[in-house]
Amino acid sequence: MNSRKAIVFDLDGTLVDTLPDLMGSLNKALAECGLPGVEATVLLDSLHGGLGATASAALKALTADMTLHPELSKRYEQLYTDQLCESSLPFSGVVDFLEMLKRAGVSMGVCTNKLEQQARRLLTHLDLIQYFDAVVGADTYPYSKPHPLPLLKLLEQLGAEPSASAFVGDSVVDAHTALNAQVPLLYYTQGYGGSCKTEWKAIEFDCYSSLLSHPAQT
Repeated sequence: MNSRKAIVFDLDGTLVDTLPDLMGSLNKALAECGLPGVEATVLLDSLHGGLGATASAALKALTADMTLHPELSKRYEQLYTDQLCESSLPFSGVVDFLEMLKRAGVSMGVCTNKLEQQARRLLTHLDLIQYFDAVVGADTYPYSKPHPLPLLKLLEQLGAEPSASAFVGDSVVDAHTALNAQVPLLYYTQGYGGSCKTEWKAIEFDCYSSLLSHPAQT
Protein backbone atom coordinates (compact mmCIF):
# COMPACT_ATOMS: atom_id res chain seq x y z
CA MET A 1 0.00 0.00 0.00
CA ASN A 2 2.80 2.42 0.80
CA SER A 3 4.06 2.01 -2.77
CA ARG A 4 0.86 3.57 -4.15
CA LYS A 5 1.09 7.26 -5.00
CA ALA A 6 -2.61 7.85 -4.27
CA ILE A 7 -5.46 6.01 -2.56
CA VAL A 8 -9.07 7.01 -3.23
CA PHE A 9 -11.95 5.93 -1.01
CA ASP A 10 -15.68 5.57 -1.42
CA LEU A 11 -17.51 7.09 1.57
CA ASP A 12 -20.77 5.37 2.60
CA GLY A 13 -20.14 1.78 3.61
CA THR A 14 -16.38 2.10 3.06
CA LEU A 15 -15.04 4.82 5.34
CA VAL A 16 -18.16 5.65 7.35
CA ASP A 17 -21.18 3.69 8.57
CA THR A 18 -23.92 6.12 7.53
CA LEU A 19 -26.75 3.59 7.58
CA PRO A 20 -28.33 4.72 10.90
CA ASP A 21 -28.81 8.31 9.73
CA LEU A 22 -29.96 7.29 6.24
CA MET A 23 -32.50 4.80 7.60
CA GLY A 24 -33.75 7.18 10.28
CA SER A 25 -34.33 9.94 7.75
CA LEU A 26 -36.01 7.67 5.21
CA ASN A 27 -38.44 6.12 7.67
CA LYS A 28 -39.31 9.54 9.15
CA ALA A 29 -40.06 10.80 5.65
CA LEU A 30 -42.21 7.74 4.93
CA ALA A 31 -44.12 8.25 8.18
CA GLU A 32 -44.81 11.89 7.29
CA CYS A 33 -46.27 10.62 4.00
CA GLY A 34 -48.54 8.24 5.93
CA LEU A 35 -46.52 5.14 5.03
CA PRO A 36 -44.85 2.42 7.12
CA GLY A 37 -41.11 2.10 7.34
CA VAL A 38 -38.98 -0.23 5.21
CA GLU A 39 -36.15 -2.63 5.94
CA ALA A 40 -32.51 -1.68 5.51
CA THR A 41 -32.18 -3.94 2.46
CA VAL A 42 -34.37 -1.52 0.48
CA LEU A 43 -31.95 1.30 1.18
CA LEU A 44 -28.81 -0.74 0.64
CA ASP A 45 -29.98 -2.01 -2.74
CA SER A 46 -30.60 1.55 -3.98
CA LEU A 47 -28.05 3.58 -2.00
CA HIS A 48 -25.63 4.27 -4.82
CA GLY A 49 -28.34 5.79 -6.98
CA GLY A 50 -28.79 8.66 -4.54
CA LEU A 51 -31.61 9.64 -2.20
CA GLY A 52 -34.13 9.92 -5.02
CA ALA A 53 -33.48 6.35 -6.08
CA THR A 54 -33.94 5.17 -2.50
CA ALA A 55 -37.24 7.04 -2.23
CA SER A 56 -38.40 5.32 -5.40
CA ALA A 57 -37.26 1.92 -4.14
CA ALA A 58 -39.12 2.43 -0.85
CA LEU A 59 -42.38 3.26 -2.62
CA LYS A 60 -42.01 0.22 -4.84
CA ALA A 61 -41.28 -2.04 -1.87
CA LEU A 62 -44.43 -0.76 -0.16
CA THR A 63 -46.47 -0.94 -3.42
CA ALA A 64 -47.38 2.66 -2.68
CA ASP A 65 -48.55 5.39 -5.06
CA MET A 66 -45.52 6.45 -7.10
CA THR A 67 -46.94 9.96 -7.46
CA LEU A 68 -45.75 10.44 -3.86
CA HIS A 69 -42.15 10.27 -5.07
CA PRO A 70 -41.47 14.02 -5.42
CA GLU A 71 -42.85 14.75 -1.94
CA LEU A 72 -41.09 11.78 -0.33
CA SER A 73 -37.78 12.43 -2.07
CA LYS A 74 -37.78 16.12 -1.10
CA ARG A 75 -38.62 15.40 2.53
CA TYR A 76 -36.09 12.58 2.75
CA GLU A 77 -33.36 14.89 1.50
CA GLN A 78 -34.38 17.62 3.96
CA LEU A 79 -34.39 15.24 6.92
CA TYR A 80 -31.11 13.62 5.96
CA THR A 81 -29.43 17.00 5.49
CA ASP A 82 -30.57 17.92 9.02
CA GLN A 83 -29.34 14.72 10.70
CA LEU A 84 -26.42 13.88 8.41
CA CYS A 85 -23.97 13.57 11.30
CA GLU A 86 -26.09 12.37 14.22
CA SER A 87 -25.15 8.68 14.36
CA SER A 88 -22.70 8.08 11.51
CA LEU A 89 -19.23 6.90 12.56
CA PRO A 90 -16.04 5.74 10.83
CA PHE A 91 -15.65 1.98 10.57
CA SER A 92 -13.25 0.36 13.01
CA GLY A 93 -9.62 0.86 12.06
CA VAL A 94 -10.27 3.58 9.47
CA VAL A 95 -8.54 6.39 11.35
CA ASP A 96 -5.45 4.29 12.09
CA PHE A 97 -5.24 3.27 8.42
CA LEU A 98 -5.55 6.86 7.23
CA GLU A 99 -2.87 7.90 9.71
CA MET A 100 -0.53 5.23 8.34
CA LEU A 101 -1.04 6.43 4.77
CA LYS A 102 -0.57 10.05 5.81
CA ARG A 103 2.73 9.25 7.52
CA ALA A 104 3.84 7.38 4.39
CA GLY A 105 3.14 10.44 2.24
CA VAL A 106 0.36 8.82 0.22
CA SER A 107 -2.10 11.30 -1.34
CA MET A 108 -5.74 10.53 -0.51
CA GLY A 109 -9.14 11.46 -1.88
CA VAL A 110 -12.83 10.58 -1.57
CA CYS A 111 -14.98 9.69 -4.58
CA THR A 112 -18.62 9.28 -3.56
CA ASN A 113 -22.12 9.40 -5.01
CA LYS A 114 -23.12 11.61 -2.10
CA LEU A 115 -23.45 15.28 -2.96
CA GLU A 116 -20.06 16.91 -2.58
CA GLN A 117 -21.10 19.36 0.13
CA GLN A 118 -22.80 16.60 2.12
CA ALA A 119 -19.63 14.52 1.89
CA ARG A 120 -17.45 17.42 3.00
CA ARG A 121 -19.77 18.24 5.88
CA LEU A 122 -19.77 14.64 7.11
CA LEU A 123 -16.00 14.27 6.79
CA THR A 124 -15.48 17.56 8.62
CA HIS A 125 -17.83 16.58 11.45
CA LEU A 126 -15.98 13.27 11.91
CA ASP A 127 -12.57 15.01 11.75
CA LEU A 128 -11.62 12.96 8.68
CA ILE A 129 -11.39 15.82 6.18
CA GLN A 130 -7.80 16.48 7.31
CA TYR A 131 -6.63 13.31 5.56
CA PHE A 132 -7.98 14.09 2.11
CA ASP A 133 -6.48 16.29 -0.59
CA ALA A 134 -9.63 16.18 -2.75
CA VAL A 135 -13.32 15.22 -2.45
CA VAL A 136 -15.50 14.44 -5.46
CA GLY A 137 -19.26 13.94 -5.17
CA ALA A 138 -22.11 12.93 -7.44
CA ASP A 139 -22.63 16.56 -8.48
CA THR A 140 -18.97 17.58 -8.93
CA TYR A 141 -18.79 16.52 -12.58
CA PRO A 142 -21.45 15.77 -15.24
CA TYR A 143 -21.17 12.04 -14.52
CA SER A 144 -21.14 10.06 -11.29
CA LYS A 145 -19.93 6.56 -10.45
CA PRO A 146 -19.74 4.01 -12.05
CA HIS A 147 -18.66 6.33 -14.87
CA PRO A 148 -14.85 6.59 -14.62
CA LEU A 149 -14.76 10.39 -14.98
CA PRO A 150 -15.07 11.32 -11.27
CA LEU A 151 -12.34 8.93 -10.22
CA LEU A 152 -10.00 9.87 -13.06
CA LYS A 153 -10.51 13.60 -12.47
CA LEU A 154 -9.80 13.11 -8.77
CA LEU A 155 -6.57 11.26 -9.58
CA GLU A 156 -5.60 14.17 -11.83
CA GLN A 157 -6.04 16.48 -8.85
CA LEU A 158 -3.82 14.18 -6.81
CA GLY A 159 -1.20 14.04 -9.57
CA ALA A 160 -1.35 10.25 -9.76
CA GLU A 161 -1.65 7.81 -12.65
CA PRO A 162 -4.41 5.16 -12.39
CA SER A 163 -1.90 2.30 -12.40
CA ALA A 164 0.00 3.84 -9.47
CA SER A 165 -3.17 4.31 -7.42
CA ALA A 166 -5.88 2.24 -5.75
CA PHE A 167 -9.62 2.66 -5.16
CA VAL A 168 -11.18 1.37 -1.95
CA GLY A 169 -14.88 0.56 -2.17
CA ASP A 170 -17.64 -1.74 -0.99
CA SER A 171 -20.13 -2.19 -3.83
CA VAL A 172 -20.75 -3.24 -7.41
CA VAL A 173 -20.81 0.46 -8.31
CA ASP A 174 -17.33 0.94 -6.86
CA ALA A 175 -16.07 -2.20 -8.59
CA HIS A 176 -17.35 -1.05 -11.97
CA THR A 177 -15.90 2.41 -11.38
CA ALA A 178 -12.47 0.91 -10.73
CA LEU A 179 -12.74 -1.37 -13.76
CA ASN A 180 -13.86 1.48 -16.01
CA ALA A 181 -11.01 3.70 -14.82
CA GLN A 182 -8.49 0.82 -14.83
CA VAL A 183 -7.59 1.49 -11.22
CA PRO A 184 -6.74 -1.41 -8.88
CA LEU A 185 -9.57 -2.15 -6.44
CA LEU A 186 -9.50 -2.93 -2.72
CA TYR A 187 -12.91 -4.29 -1.73
CA TYR A 188 -14.21 -3.86 1.84
CA THR A 189 -16.39 -6.93 2.44
CA GLN A 190 -18.00 -5.58 5.64
CA GLY A 191 -19.53 -2.59 3.87
CA TYR A 192 -22.93 -2.31 2.24
CA GLY A 193 -22.36 -4.10 -1.05
CA GLY A 194 -22.15 -7.75 -0.08
CA SER A 195 -19.61 -10.26 -1.34
CA CYS A 196 -16.91 -9.52 -3.89
CA LYS A 197 -17.25 -11.15 -7.32
CA THR A 198 -14.18 -12.87 -8.72
CA GLU A 199 -14.38 -11.06 -12.07
CA TRP A 200 -13.71 -7.76 -10.31
CA LYS A 201 -10.10 -8.89 -9.68
CA ALA A 202 -10.08 -7.08 -6.35
CA ILE A 203 -8.04 -7.47 -3.21
CA GLU A 204 -10.59 -8.25 -0.51
CA PHE A 205 -10.32 -7.23 3.14
CA ASP A 206 -12.78 -7.48 6.02
CA CYS A 207 -11.15 -5.09 8.49
CA TYR A 208 -8.80 -2.15 8.19
CA SER A 209 -6.51 -3.59 10.83
CA SER A 210 -5.62 -6.37 8.39
CA LEU A 211 -4.24 -3.74 6.00
CA LEU A 212 -2.19 -2.31 8.84
CA SER A 213 -0.89 -5.73 9.83
CA HIS A 214 -0.05 -6.94 6.32
CA PRO A 215 0.66 -3.88 4.17
CA ALA A 216 2.82 -5.88 1.76
CA GLN A 217 -0.26 -7.79 0.56
CA THR A 218 -1.78 -4.58 -0.83
